[in-house]
Amino acid sequence: MSNYKKALKLAKEKMKKSVNESHGEKHAKLVEKHAIAIWKSLKKDKKWNPNPNKQMISLVAWWHDAYKSDHKKLGFWDSLAEDVSTAELMEKALSDTLSKKDLEALIIAVKYHKLPFLRLLEPKKYNTLAQILFEADGLEDLNWERRSKQLKSEQSIFTKMLFSFESATIIILGWMVIESEYSKKVYRERVNEFFEKLLDRTDNFFKNGA
Repeated sequence: MSNYKKALKLAKEKMKKSVNESHGEKHAKLVEKHAIAIWKSLKKDKKWNPNPNKQMISLVAWWHDAYKSDHKKLGFWDSLAEDVSTAELMEKALSDTLSKKDLEALIIAVKYHKLPFLRLLEPKKYNTLAQILFEADGLEDLNWERRSKQLKSEQSIFTKMLFSFESATIIILGWMVIESEYSKKVYRERVNEFFEKLLDRTDNFFKNGA
């Protein structure tokens, strides 16, 4: 078994045991599906070369929520720092499995994938893998069904605000930082669905309140 397969097997076993309903095996599979499609789309753009290999795409999709998978719910401050915590967890779990170069690329992607504007300021801290993960994970942040379940299950008003802020940021700024044609297509579909559902909820609220 190759080192990539060993690292992927560890991630899949971990995500299958996830205690976090929104960040488990199902979410990882969807992010991986998006990530591979985005990778294929960006390969056509020389700006994003050198491109990571397909194994690295799968690894970053399955490992990016490793810390969240160990926690049924995260507090507000934990939510803000969870990418750093995941990077630390990955370093401990994979230091004897992956090469230093591959592990470093994965850690950079996980730590900085929510900061797409960083590529303009410090491009060395924002690699192609981070862009792919940003787009793939962001598309699932716009998954209305998933986001609705997250908001219903959360008790903390601060965490609810953080989730809402994440979705709002992607809706408002997504078109500025999304690069792949695949993500642009899915983004438009998800945003349209988001607003349709929001309008339906608003309409039902006023009807029921009347």
